[in-house]
Order: sequence, then structure tokens, then C-alpha cells
Amino acid sequence: MTPGDWDRCKQLFCDAMELCPEARIALLDRETRGDSQLRAQVLEMLRVSEDGASPLDVSAVERVLGNPRLAQPLMAGDPVGQYRVLRPIGQGGTSLVYLAEHSGLHSPRRFAIKVIASAFIVGRHERFDSECEILANLEHPNIARIIDKGVTETGWPYLVMDYIDGAPFHKYCIEHKLTPAEIVRLMLECCQAVKYIHAHLVLHCDLKPNNILIDTGGSPRILDFGIARLIEPDRETRGGQTTRSLRPLTPNYASPEQLAGTPLTVSTDIYSLGVVLYESLTKTLPFDYSDYPSPHVPKRNAEQDPDPPSKTRSNGGSPEDAGFARDLRGDLDRIVVKTLAFDPQQRYESIDELSDDLNRYLTGDAVKARRSTWSYRARRRLKRRRRELFELLGVCLAIALGFALGFWYAKGP
Repeated sequence: MTPGDWDRCKQLFCDAMELCPEARIALLDRETRGDSQLRAQVLEMLRVSEDGASPLDVSAVERVLGNPRLAQPLMAGDPVGQYRVLRPIGQGGTSLVYLAEHSGLHSPRRFAIKVIASAFIVGRHERFDSECEILANLEHPNIARIIDKGVTETGWPYLVMDYIDGAPFHKYCIEHKLTPAEIVRLMLECCQAVKYIHAHLVLHCDLKPNNILIDTGGSPRILDFGIARLIEPDRETRGGQTTRSLRPLTPNYASPEQLAGTPLTVSTDIYSLGVVLYESLTKTLPFDYSDYPSPHVPKRNAEQDPDPPSKTRSNGGSPEDAGFARDLRGDLDRIVVKTLAFDPQQRYESIDELSDDLNRYLTGDAVKARRSTWSYRARRRLKRRRRELFELLGVCLAIALGFALGFWYAKGP
């Protein structure tokens, strides 16, 4: 397929996605006269986009057209607006990322340029511009800023972001041998950033360790809002029905509703944070789809529950793993498993609720993810006030010893 053919195909596809099925056929009848191959390609793309079993946009389009992305949109030294490309530093399902520097700054400062190179964005600039405008207003110490946006000379949209020199969340936790409490404190910082994102009516939809980097100061930084979605029902519905569209995702960190192609809520981001926390605590994923080539990723069903983190970590077999697992058993197990519930209604309703339970775990209070019984609450109070209890027992023993000595002396030899 030539670049011109691809441009025509993607434009027809994007136009058709905005129409009802009958209007789509009329559009194709009108626009593809005499070009049966183009008609068949657009119809197949539409079929794949409506298939709940195949929500992975890039893979779905590639099955029909081959790889629609440019092999290398930018090269070292290329100008992109006011920036100069230094080298490629990453590649995702829908984008290529480059290290760049501002050509007009005297002091060296580096940025990350993300070129959106997939059918998910190209041809839908109105929505792209609208979402970028909202994301550009996100100002939070734990969020990598979007600084600039534009379109390359070859027609691919790009974003300019803060360049974060850091390690993925789970790798940082494992390599630095953080304790469960230290991992939870890092996750609480992430929760505050995600709470801020949700307050601005945005879902991240791709929270994973590679998008939560721990910077050189030890603070998490959330980045890559390339597939973020707005929390606006009118944008996602047509006539009261959810509009399915090509939806990119990372299977290992995607919620069941993402895999099924059903409507998303804040619970989707909560689920992904739960996967990141699980992997950081156990060194493994609750559900690993790495061996399944997309779009053949199996959907999780309601009967599938992950093993508690303590059980998974104890399978490591070392004394260190056994000790770590003991710290996970009970409250932290329940918190993590609740974030990974199949039914969104069974997860935490908000980031605030998740943060509250994580804080309760740190302070020794009874967590809400666990059934509240009298014995459980009593154990929590005793554990939280263990030091005071020991001090009280010490005082009581000292008083008793004093009385015993006084009685002995008073009695005489």
C-alpha cells in the first residue's frame, strides 16, 4: 500500500467510525467506486474495531494493512518545531519516543518527543487536540508535563514532554530491595497523582511500571498519556449506546473491561495500579499474557482470581521471600486483591478509598478491604499500640515488684 493509499484508507475508516452501520455502507459505496480492494480493507478494519475480542488497535490494523507506521519518522539531528532530535529512546504500541533538546536554549535541557504513529490518532486531530489541551493543564510534581505539541513535516502528531531519567516502578522496588511499607509509600505518591488526574476528568488507561518511573530523587513520575481518555459520557456514547473503537492497551496491565472493550471508569486505573503493586511486591504478574500474540489475548473471567501476593512471593523459596511474604499476609493481601477484582463494582470506588486503606496498613489500623470483626479490630488495636502496651506492662511489673519488696521488708527477717 502506498502512502497515498494508506492516507485515503485511514481517512475513510475514521469517517466511517463516526457513522451508524447503514451510513457506513452508503459512505463506502460512494467513496470506493471501482476500488474493491480499498472497500474490502476499510470494511475489515471496521469489522476488527467492532470485535470485542480484538480491542488492540495497532495489531488489529496491522492484520489488515501490514504495519501502517513509519519505520523511523525521525532521525538524529532532525528538527521538530523548536527542538532537535538526539536519538530514539523508546517505542510503544502507538508511538516512537525520542530524546531531544531545545534548539533555542543556551543551557542544555533535554526533553522527550513522542511521535504518535498509529491509526488510533492519525486522521482524528480534533479529538487529539482537545485531549492534548486538557493534558497540557496537568501540573503535579508526580506527573511528567506535556510541554508542547505539533505535527511533523511528514504529518505525524507529536507531543513534547519532560524527560524523566528513572527506573520503572517495579524494577526500582526490586533492585533497591524495598520493604512492603516502603513500596506502599511509593504507591501512595502515585495515588495522589492519579487522584489529581481523575479530578481533571481524565483516565490514564495505561498505568504500568514503564509509565511510572522513579526519578533520581526517589519520587514516582507518571508519564505517557498517549491513550488517555476523557471522563465525559457524551464523548463515548452515540444514542445511548457505547461506541466501540480501536482501543490500544497493554494486556498485562489492562483491566477486564479494557480487554472486553466495554465502557471505562476510574476503576480501570485502580485495577492497573493494583497490577503494578502486585508485581512490585511479588516479582511477578497476577495474570501474564506475554506468551499470547495479540489480538489473541484471552479475556479473564469472573471465576479467575489471582493468588494473594503473600502466597505468590512465598513460592520464591528463599528465606528472604518467606520473610517478605509474612509481611504481606493479611491486610496487604486483601488490599491488593480488592484492586484486582474482576467486577469494577467490587474494587475501590475511588483513589481516595484505595489511599485510605494503604494508609491504614501503614498505621496498623483496620483496613476496609477486610471483613471487620471484633477479634480483627482488637488485634489491630493491640498491634498498633504494642509499644504502649509493653510500657504499661513494664510499669505494672515495676509496681508489683515494689509492693512485693515493700511487703518483704515490712515483714522482716
